[in-house]
Amino acid sequence: MTIASATASATDTAAARVAFNDKKYEAALGLAESAIATDASDVKALFIAGASAAKLERVEVAIGYLKRAIVIDPVMISAHLQLGFLYEKTKDLAAARESWKRVVELCGESDAKVKILAKKHLNNLGEP
Repeated sequence: MTIASATASATDTAAARVAFNDKKYEAALGLAESAIATDASDVKALFIAGASAAKLERVEVAIGYLKRAIVIDPVMISAHLQLGFLYEKTKDLAAARESWKRVVELCGESDAKVKILAKKHLNNLGEP
């Protein structure tokens, strides 16, 4: 990757984050996909693409981007968290359990609220 393409990817990722925060999910998804086209390992862009697709109810697309993000960054709590929600939505309860378990494993003391949320989802899902 050249310096110019790295800069373009970072710029698109930053713009995607702004669009997402402004609830412009279609624009955020497009910008994130542009960043990914430039740098397929841009984990922030992959996460934004996944989160944007989820907001747009494109669940399978969202799951695909989030799974790619955790391949690159296996300790990305936010991606595991989103996957937990999405797997529950698609009724893939085994995958949801795995995502929630991973969130619990990864959360430290500073992530106590997220850990509690994940534990609640695990309890609600029960054992298989």
